[in-house]
Amino acid sequence: MRGRVAALAWVVGCAAVAPAGDPRPDPAALLLPPVASAGSPSTLRARSSAPDLPPPPAARLAPPRDATPVTVRPVADVRRAEWPARGDELFERSLRSDRERESGKWGDKLDDAVGPAARQGWFHSDRAFDCVVSPITNPFLFEDPRALTEIRPLFIYQKIPNSQPNFRGGDIWYLGAQTRLAFGERFSLTLNKIGGVTVNAKNPAYDGDFGLSEIWLGPKVTLIRDPQYATILAAGAQFHIPVGSASAYQDTGELSIVPYVTFSQRFLATRVGTFNGMVSTGYSFSTDKLRSDYLYLSSHLSFDIGNAHRFYPVLEMNWFHYTTNGSARSISGEGRDLINFGSLAKGSSMVTGAIGGRVKLTRNTEIGVAYETPLIGNEDFFDYRFTVDFIWRY
Repeated sequence: MRGRVAALAWVVGCAAVAPAGDPRPDPAALLLPPVASAGSPSTLRARSSAPDLPPPPAARLAPPRDATPVTVRPVADVRRAEWPARGDELFERSLRSDRERESGKWGDKLDDAVGPAARQGWFHSDRAFDCVVSPITNPFLFEDPRALTEIRPLFIYQKIPNSQPNFRGGDIWYLGAQTRLAFGERFSLTLNKIGGVTVNAKNPAYDGDFGLSEIWLGPKVTLIRDPQYATILAAGAQFHIPVGSASAYQDTGELSIVPYVTFSQRFLATRVGTFNGMVSTGYSFSTDKLRSDYLYLSSHLSFDIGNAHRFYPVLEMNWFHYTTNGSARSISGEGRDLINFGSLAKGSSMVTGAIGGRVKLTRNTEIGVAYETPLIGNEDFFDYRFTVDFIWRY
């Protein structure tokens, strides 16, 4: 009996000393994701007994699944919302200033004209004004305000009135070319006159011969350029260098300088076509008393038929007024843009009218023809004139 009691006491003592189980979870179970087995008692006990540990690094970096995307407002909206009324006015003024700087009008920075953006278009003609065509008459002085790169062969035939007291009739022929070179959309160099002139007078005392013409050239800068409204204004200067032949009266004096402005504007746009007007004025003054000085004004009106940029009827008018006499020759009257005789012409004026047209054969080539006749004033050496040109534009 005593032996049985001792054995039972030994069993009870061992059960009391033995641990009921280690409550700590297995470290591997903490690193591995729990197995989603519904209804597994062991899994439920492992989840309930696991302490609250921070999520792994990847889980901390990933965006939460229930996050709502937030739209970032533009900086302008944030400023407008945060600034007071006075600040909002200042902000609007700043925006207007930015638009004015980008509009291409007065006050453009020099870097905008000759910087990297402008250099990308060097030697390319300004193509933003397809509705505009160059004038035909008074071709050496009536300058297109756009910056262009082109070659323009030119032919002029002018009849001399029989009433001219010195020449008593005859004619003048000109055959030559003009070239222009654009440096971006703002600056260009123009070679307005180079070629040959033939003077045929009925009076043998003044009968001339074929010879080299004067050379006219100079810089031009575009001051206003607005493609949206087809508004463009340019200013420049020409230098008339009398290096031509004496037999064609192309060697008078030393030099004339001609500052000028030229302006073009589109208007009355309709479905059947669009009008475009152009006007140019300048003053030629000599550096000596041998050459005659004069003021000129030229106007041009063209119509883009059907807005197709191909056929353009043209009307033009030109006015010359001489302000001083030259002292090179005792001749009555002056030769306008073809010849500076250096004659007795002070106070004489003449207005001519011309009708013609231009046809754009391709985007880079066009031809112009015009007939011009005096309307008011002294005819001098001008009875009528035909002008024909061809333009190849780059």
